[in-house]
Amino acid sequence: MAFLDGQVVSPEDFPDHELYFLEISKEIAKEQVGLKPLIYKGIFFPYEDGPMFACVSHLLHPKSRGTVRLQSTDPYDPPLIDPNYFEDPADVAAIVKGKNNNRSRNKDTVKGIYKN
Repeated sequence: MAFLDGQVVSPEDFPDHELYFLEISKEIAKEQVGLKPLIYKGIFFPYEDGPMFACVSHLLHPKSRGTVRLQSTDPYDPPLIDPNYFEDPADVAAIVKGKNNNRSRNKDTVKGIYKN
C-alpha cells in the first residue's frame, strides 16, 4: 500500500491517492471481474500461466457526492443509493493522473522480473 500526493486537497494536506498492490488469480480476472472475453484475451491471456499483479489507484477525497434516500416508509425496503461516480470532472482528472503515476512507477519496478 502507498499514499501519493497530488494537489492540496485540505489544509492538513492529506494524500489524495492510495495504491493497492495485489496478486490476482486468472479465475478472478476471467470470471468475477465481468470483462468481455475479447477484453480478457487481449489483457490477461498472455499472463495466464504465471502470477498476475494489479496496482489499483483509489481516490481518497472525491469531489462527487452521491445520495442515499429512503425508497418508502417500509423499513424493510432497501434504500435508493446513487453513488454519482465521476459527476465532478476533477475526479476523472485525478483518476487519470493516478493511473499515469502507476504506469510510470510500475514500468521500472516490474521490468526484468519475468522472462518475455
